[in-house]
Amino acid sequence: PLVVQFAANDAKSLLPAALKAQEMGADGVDLNLGCPQRRAREGRYGAWLANDETEWPGIAKMLKECSDCSELRIPLSCKIRLQHTLTATMKFAQLLEASGCALLTIHGRKLLCSKSKHREGPADLGAIAAVRGVLRIPVLSNGNVRCPADVARNLRSTGCEGIMVAEQLLNDPALFARATAIGAFAAGPGPSAEELVDEYLAHCATFGAEDENVCFSTWGASNGHVIREHVQRMRSERGPASYASQDHKAMKRTAKRTA
Repeated sequence: PLVVQFAANDAKSLLPAALKAQEMGADGVDLNLGCPQRRAREGRYGAWLANDETEWPGIAKMLKECSDCSELRIPLSCKIRLQHTLTATMKFAQLLEASGCALLTIHGRKLLCSKSKHREGPADLGAIAAVRGVLRIPVLSNGNVRCPADVARNLRSTGCEGIMVAEQLLNDPALFARATAIGAFAAGPGPSAEELVDEYLAHCATFGAEDENVCFSTWGASNGHVIREHVQRMRSERGPASYASQDHKAMKRTAKRTA
């Protein structure tokens, strides 16, 4: 399925955009209430919007206008971060559910983990599990996935219906394929970094990387910059090559248990 995510802060913008996405073939629309970046702060959207409880009625109105629109036939989902407290996160999640959110993704960190870093420290999977427990809609857990084995571990820890991954999928686009084929160790079988790079570059060529009218970045970066960044990540120590050392450690632990 293709889900289009919008960073909206008013219903007059979100509903027309959702209808246009539906017209263009999208299977769903997601409202970004979790982005912590400076651009989100400047534009008053993402986590900077959701973190202000005075904005919650307006967020609920956005969702309600979309869910009440008979012309919009595709589901509307949301992505959030943890709020200041667990109680506030539960309250906000229940408000989104009541306003028409069909699926909720929760990133297990607060807006400001430190003064400047938004991904510092591990995600709080216990908090995600607690929020999952008060909702009826499906929930996706986001955070703490560094290797394929983490997918199953996070699902067990949170009780969620699925996993959303950002950073590690950029390092290893085959992450979920490995997770489904996993055995006792950190990574199931799958393509090497070079095989991933070859496939990625073929897709880039197919979708017009050399066409000056085609842009791969929403931030205005050149296609060449985007491609180099992605290739470097797949070839880095965070890519598929990182699983070898994790498998070695897992094998040593298994050997100790069976000795």
